Amino acid sequence: MNPQSPILRCDQSGYMVVTVMAGVVPLAILSSAIVLLMTSRTQSTSARMADERLVASAEAAVQEGFALVRKARSTSGFEKADELFQPATDGIDNDRDGEVDEEDEVGIAYMIHDWSGDSIDNDGDGRVDEDDENVAALIVDRQRDKDTIDNDRDGTTDEGDENSMLELVGLARPFASYAGARERRVTMWLQRSAALLPMPNAAVFLGDPNSDVTFNGSSFLVSGIDSVTGASVPGIGVAGPTTNVVSSLRRSQNTLVVGTGSSPSVQTVDPPSPWSSGNAFINDMISTYSGAAEHFLQPGTYTQAPQGGDGKDSDGDGQVDEADESWFGNPDLTKMKVTYAQGNLHFSGNNRGAGLLVVDGNLKITGQFLWHGMVIVRGSLELAGGGSQQKLILGGAYIGSNVTSGVEGSFSISGNAVVQYSQLKLQALSSELAGFRVWGFRES
Repeated sequence: MNPQSPILRCDQSGYMVVTVMAGVVPLAILSSAIVLLMTSRTQSTSARMADERLVASAEAAVQEGFALVRKARSTSGFEKADELFQPATDGIDNDRDGEVDEEDEVGIAYMIHDWSGDSIDNDGDGRVDEDDENVAALIVDRQRDKDTIDNDRDGTTDEGDENSMLELVGLARPFASYAGARERRVTMWLQRSAALLPMPNAAVFLGDPNSDVTFNGSSFLVSGIDSVTGASVPGIGVAGPTTNVVSSLRRSQNTLVVGTGSSPSVQTVDPPSPWSSGNAFINDMISTYSGAAEHFLQPGTYTQAPQGGDGKDSDGDGQVDEADESWFGNPDLTKMKVTYAQGNLHFSGNNRGAGLLVVDGNLKITGQFLWHGMVIVRGSLELAGGGSQQKLILGGAYIGSNVTSGVEGSFSISGNAVVQYSQLKLQALSSELAGFRVWGFRES
């Protein structure tokens, strides 16, 4: 006879339920705690990753902005963007003086680039202008030379050297999927640095004393008399004996080369330090500034410089890419650019520009030509023609040879061509070529 299964009484079954519940409830609580902890950690990790990504985006924005600012060499050409940067009301100690939102934090902000609307896949995820590309770079000019504060603590306020510092700010703005993240900024302080633009002390400088020199007619002018101050430098400076140049002038042409000293104003001029020869100076100038060029010209003949086309208001009249915007810069407003050509150039029409024109080859000018700044040629410079088509270089012209490659420098001037020394234009060019060095960083 099989034993009967035990029958649990009510008080026993209740005990079992209590026992089971006593084990399950703590497990449930523990599981919930673990879930909450993991969720919290996940959210914390997500927020941290989002924050790190925003900082990385801001850093990338600053790096790209720095490259663009170095190329532009100033704030000119960038549009104001004060609506994106309110330093006097943002609750941040922007000038690191221990106070926030005070009056001297006011500055002018210029947009360098904005990834949120450039139709470019900036972060390499296959999409363009999505939420996580809400990144921009601004440059801020505090105008410390106008804030009535002795910023450099030299006892004087609002002098020009107080505005040598600019702030480049990368902004990375969070969006809905970046829960808990905040806008991140990376600020790069930039110090304006003077351009080391060496200038021979002459209106025309011949790096090779054996250069072929030709003077035709009685209407040309080479003047070392400054166009503004009246101070004088030699009309023609030669890196060596002057016999070759002086003997190329007829007696009636002596008064057409004016400047320091007797007539004609042709003197031996040493190349700028540290160069020991004129040709070495010319060669190094071409090597240096060909790499800094904003525009490159193909060899050939040009009846008119390329106009506009860069989407910028180059001449400051509120319009972009109109016909009077010279690709070479604007002499009227001294908006200077660096233009480089490797090969022979011929300007035969109506051309004008401002800045540094570097030609590694021969430069021939027969049409209407106006240039404010410096012209450097490794080869021959020929200014020819007459009539009403004047050729004017206002600043300085420097010509050299390259003995190694067989390039011989030469200078020829005729008709009503003029090379006029201008310290003002050369100083403006030097300032325009001034760059920036990084003074410091900060994340906020």
